[in-house]
Amino acid sequence: YWGAVDGSGVMRGVLAHGWHGNVLLQAPDPDVLDALVAGFAASATRPVAGALGDPSQVQAVLDRLGVADADCAVDAWEDLYALPLDALRLPDGSDGGPLQVALAREAGRDLLTDWIRGFEIEGLGTAPGPKLEAIVVERVDGFMIRDDIWVLVDGDQPVCLCGFNATLPEIVQIGPVWTPPAHRNRGHARHLLAATLAAARDRGVARAILFTPSPAAAKAYEAVGFAKIGTYRIALLRDPVPVR
Repeated sequence: YWGAVDGSGVMRGVLAHGWHGNVLLQAPDPDVLDALVAGFAASATRPVAGALGDPSQVQAVLDRLGVADADCAVDAWEDLYALPLDALRLPDGSDGGPLQVALAREAGRDLLTDWIRGFEIEGLGTAPGPKLEAIVVERVDGFMIRDDIWVLVDGDQPVCLCGFNATLPEIVQIGPVWTPPAHRNRGHARHLLAATLAAARDRGVARAILFTPSPAAAKAYEAVGFAKIGTYRIALLRDPVPVR
């Protein structure tokens, strides 16, 4: 993590370099951003795999790191949504049978492997091959021990997946959300999303955020109360590159 602090001790910007190689940033002032990137470039210990944040800031970071022309597996502008959980709207009914929420690991490793492979290819643009399979194994290993990833079970059939990819006492970030093609357009993701958020609200979480590039997914999020508050760029390089 790198932070830019002014003379009065106020944090003016922050940049983080994740274990996966992605740079996350929030530094609206161009001079602050320059200082952060310079500090990062001088001491980074791993390659850059991508950048996420405000679109103009992401472009500035890619330019300054000399990777703006690198081939991207994903380069998307996604809508940023937020929801105060006291405004959560629970959906009515379902087309399917009895709906139950279970921890993802209860769906079994084989099903999760198939689902995460589909999510990586469709949602994140990961190309089939050894790299994808390594990512899938790592993700599924995590899902088998985590308590913040769930599936919705319709009768005895798991039909969709939802989790939190970031959690603080007062806020959660939704992700991943995945419904296999055979189970789409039945409101399942909406039900699972609402159930997981209601449980978070009941334990004191006040707010949720998420990102989506999909108008269809946005409708499901809006149905439970999310509202768009901004735009977010996700630029994921096809191959990580060293910091120059």
